[in-house]
Amino acid sequence: MIAKSNGNAGVVIFTDSSIPFAEGKSQMIKKELETCSGVKVLDYDNVPLSDVSARMPQEVSSLLSKFNNSWTYSVAINDVYYENAAAALRAGGVNASGPLQRGRR
Repeated sequence: MIAKSNGNAGVVIFTDSSIPFAEGKSQMIKKELETCSGVKVLDYDNVPLSDVSARMPQEVSSLLSKFNNSWTYSVAINDVYYENAAAALRAGGVNASGPLQRGRR
């Protein structure tokens, strides 16, 4: 994300803090992102894997509302987060296939 965004990104990290390996991996990602002054970790979103299908649509809607165009990238410890976020991203007018861009599909 640092290289792809040319050092200018707003990132949301999705994790499950109840799983030590996942929490450790997410913390390492967060630490690496914070080495670049132009990259802002907007949110460290703890959504347990067991709750992803129920919670992600509302989480994504809330994040889009809160961060608007500042949210340009996401990283997650499991692809299931993206599978359950796609519809909410599309509903919010976001192209979910690359950097988050409103109005492009």
